[in-house]
Amino acid sequence: MKGRFSFIFISFLILAGCQQNYSVEDRVLVILSGFDYVDDQTIKGTVAIPQIIRREKTQEFSNEVSITETASSIKELLLKMQHKTSKPISNGKLKVSLYGEKLAKEGILNYVEYLSRDPVIGRNISLCIVNGEAENLIKGPYNNREGTTAEYIGKLIGQNIQRGNFPNSNLHLFLKHHYAVGIDPILPVLKKENNDVVLKGIGILKDGVLVHTVPYSEGFFFKVLKDRASFGILTMPYQDQNVVLENVVSKVTYHTSGDASNPKFNIEVKVKGYLNEVANMNVAVTPKMIEDIESKMITFSKEKGLELINQFKEKDIDPFGFGYILKNRFPNFTLEKWKTQYPDVPISIDFKIDITHKGIRDG
Repeated sequence: MKGRFSFIFISFLILAGCQQNYSVEDRVLVILSGFDYVDDQTIKGTVAIPQIIRREKTQEFSNEVSITETASSIKELLLKMQHKTSKPISNGKLKVSLYGEKLAKEGILNYVEYLSRDPVIGRNISLCIVNGEAENLIKGPYNNREGTTAEYIGKLIGQNIQRGNFPNSNLHLFLKHHYAVGIDPILPVLKKENNDVVLKGIGILKDGVLVHTVPYSEGFFFKVLKDRASFGILTMPYQDQNVVLENVVSKVTYHTSGDASNPKFNIEVKVKGYLNEVANMNVAVTPKMIEDIESKMITFSKEKGLELINQFKEKDIDPFGFGYILKNRFPNFTLEKWKTQYPDVPISIDFKIDITHKGIRDG
C-alpha cells in the first residue's frame, strides 16, 4: 500500500512538471471583450488589452489598447486578432464581456457558452448588454477616469448590486437561470453617454435573446421582488415633492396555493428603511405623517410591482421564476402547460414597509 501511494505521488509530480506555466509577460491579457452584429454571417469582435507600466519592479495596469476584427465565428475572430499581437492572447484576466443590443436581440448564447468552456475564465465575470455597439463603449474615449474601462464597469455594476437598485448578476447566474426550467436570466444594460458609461436598466433574456429591458428607475421594485436585498433606495412622489427611503433591507417570500392546474401566487415583501429626505415641505413631520408615508409607499410599491409582472406576462418572460417554483413543488408540472397558464395565473403582492429612522431636511 505504501508503495502504491509513493507511485501516485511521484506520478502527480511528473504530471505537474509537464504543465506549462505562463507569466503575465508570456501572454496578451484580454480584460474586456465585446461582440456586435454585422449581418447574418458576420460578427464584429473588440478586445481591450491593458498597457503595463513598470515602476520600481512593479507593474500597474493603467490604460488599454483595443483590437477590432470581423469574422464569421469566434474562432476566426481570435485567429485574426492573433495576427495583430506579438504574443498569444489569453482570457485569463477577462473581467467583463459586452454584447451590442442588436446582437443581443439576435441571440448571445453561443458567445456565453464559449466563455463558459474556457477554463481560465472565472464564473463571476460580468456579462453586459450595450445600448448601441459594444465597440464604441470599449473604445471610449473617456475623460477623468483612473484605471481601465473594464475596471470601471466592474465597479459600476458591483456598487449598484451592493449599494444600489440592481440585482445580482454574473456569468454563473446567467448560465444557472438559462439552463433551469421556469426562470429567465437577466443582465445589466449599459450605455455610453457624454463620455461616460451609465447603467440604463435590467435586460431580460429568453433562450439567449434579449426580450425586454426594465428601466433603472424601476430597479428597486425588481430587486426586492426577485430576492432578499441588503441595501436599496426607494423614491416616491409625496405632496408634490419626493420622499427617499434609503438603507433599505428587504425580505421576499413566495407563497403558492392551488395545484399544478390552477396555481396562485402571493408575494410577501417586508421592507425596512431610513427616511432620509422630505424636502421643501411647509408642514411639521409628525408620527401621523410617517404612517401616511408608509401607507402610500405600500400602495405605490404594490402598483409598481404588479406593473412589472404584467409586462413580463405580456412578453412571456419569467425572471422571478414562478415556473421554477411550481416545477419544484409539483411533480406533474410541465413547461408546455405552464406557457399557456402563465398569462392568466393570479399573482398578488403584499408589501409591509417599516420606516425605522427618519432624518428630515427642510428645504
